[in-house]
Amino acid sequence: MEDQNTMEGQALLPVRSAQPGQSQEPALKEGQGEGDSGLTPQDSGLAALQSTIASLTADLETERSGHAASRDQLAAASQQLEQSQAALTAAAARYRDALLASNPAIPPELLTGDSIDAVDASLEAARTIVQSVIARAQPAPHGAQPPSAVPVPAGAPVRAGPDTSAMSPTEKIRYALATERHP
Repeated sequence: MEDQNTMEGQALLPVRSAQPGQSQEPALKEGQGEGDSGLTPQDSGLAALQSTIASLTADLETERSGHAASRDQLAAASQQLEQSQAALTAAAARYRDALLASNPAIPPELLTGDSIDAVDASLEAARTIVQSVIARAQPAPHGAQPPSAVPVPAGAPVRAGPDTSAMSPTEKIRYALATERHP
């Protein structure tokens, strides 16, 4: 019987599997001696795969660092955007105050907006409203009435009883008794 470590005069060496943290050297197999430098086709395929894994690992690390840099740039851009929006809102408020100071006929409630364009749009609407109110408040030319105006007496009528001078004495008594009962 043959020895387990030798077969037809050739040395059999154990095949090592790579453990995490260990070097992944190709293991010697049957037919290879310690002095042989040739690799079998399986070993050369393994070496190619290891090279590919190393290359992909390096690419992954490069992408991760690029992703971290992009994330930092995004955070900086977001902060800059928030600062710009705050500055725009403050500028719109100052612009609104300046418009109110230069247009005293416009009520502050009519001038609104968080941006300069919105304040400009509300200014035009406010001017239209103010001009309309002023036009309605001005008296019409003498003798002319606006078509929608209905004549209304300028006060309530005087509350007076019926004219008793034309009544007979009997009618006056009846009238007096009726008003006492139903005031």
